[in-house]
Amino acid sequence: MTHVNCTAHWYLAHATGIMADCLEQLCKEGMQMADIQIVQEHKLSPERARAAAQQVADKVAAEFGMECRWDGEDVLRFERSGVEGALTLGEQRAALRIKLGFLMSAFGPAIEAKVADKMKRVFAAA
Repeated sequence: MTHVNCTAHWYLAHATGIMADCLEQLCKEGMQMADIQIVQEHKLSPERARAAAQQVADKVAAEFGMECRWDGEDVLRFERSGVEGALTLGEQRAALRIKLGFLMSAFGPAIEAKVADKMKRVFAAA
């Protein structure tokens, strides 16, 4: 059954422009959702940490077309088709977790690099 699914996804990959070798690797790994986890240390006050998290959210929302919303004072949730995640603020760190669906997982390394860079720049600006 996995072979049938991978074959169908291979055709989908060509139709959508996703590279076949990336798709083949995903099929070998069981077509699971990709997880991105980034932890950024900071020395910001809770208010400044929240403002920094909002900057990251604004960048992610603009670049990847996501909806973002605060869940309480310290968790910023975001989602779109094929992507969901949360940025959780702690006293001295911000922890980001992103789950990528099958098609978006092909872009995982690029997404992780961009978001990690933005978090580093925003949370380090003390």
